[in-house]
Amino acid sequence: MHERFLNILKFGLEVAGRLFKFLGYSNSSMREQTAWFMSDFTHATEGLVTADKIRNDLGDFSGCIDIPSKYAARIAQAFSGTDPSV
Repeated sequence: MHERFLNILKFGLEVAGRLFKFLGYSNSSMREQTAWFMSDFTHATEGLVTADKIRNDLGDFSGCIDIPSKYAARIAQAFSGTDPSV
């Protein structure tokens, strides 16, 4: 699994000519075996919005960055489960 997913998590995944980068996950998403990815975009007032910018805007997690489960729990507070819709 390490070899299969490491590059996707670090460098992103190209789909239909767009590069999607790992954004985050929550505890419920781990049960459902899902995660959030996003493609960079330009916002009218915010400028370029990237996955790194969104994670940085969530707060300072430097105290738990070396503890993956704790870091994931802090990031997960910003995400919730989503159901597919039209």
